[in-house]
Amino acid sequence: MQTDLQQQLEQRTRINNFLMRAALPIGLYFIFEYMLTVWSAGNIFMGMLRLPFLLGTPILLYISMRKLRDNVMGGTIGWFRAWLFGLQMMLFAALVEAAWIYLYNEFIAPENLYEMQSAAIAQYEESAAMLAQSSQMQSVLRPFNEAVETLKEAPVPTAIEAAVQMVSNDLFIGILLMIPISLLIQRKTNTTE
Repeated sequence: MQTDLQQQLEQRTRINNFLMRAALPIGLYFIFEYMLTVWSAGNIFMGMLRLPFLLGTPILLYISMRKLRDNVMGGTIGWFRAWLFGLQMMLFAALVEAAWIYLYNEFIAPENLYEMQSAAIAQYEESAAMLAQSSQMQSVLRPFNEAVETLKEAPVPTAIEAAVQMVSNDLFIGILLMIPISLLIQRKTNTTE
């Protein structure tokens, strides 16, 4: 009986170790994506360069979850466990990214959040000016202008607020991404022997 419990604890330890090791490169990838976002705040080319990197997250998650299934779980994993382990991996990766976001915005470039908010306001105002020229888009213009005014009145987030917001964003994205990835990863044991 005790060996059963020891085996379960060892399996959980192996799973957690794997998830943390797999989350580190994903977290570094998130940091790279964040830096592309920072650099593209007013540069259209950098914004276009960032778009293909958005596809990398589901690919990295799929590869990591497949390795977990094949190398740690013995080739079988249920949908819910795959989904749960994927969320755990996203949490670890988000914490790595959040640590960088805090350090970057607090110590390296404290003016970054203000500059990003100012660039977003400028882009929205430019879009509002284009909408004002179109007679077909007049119905969208009033709510759009209200959103611009709300953004102007909003305070610039602090470094810790930006980090916490990124963790919640990453977890929400992880919840959604892990649904199809878990469906692709799940594999049941063959019980017809």
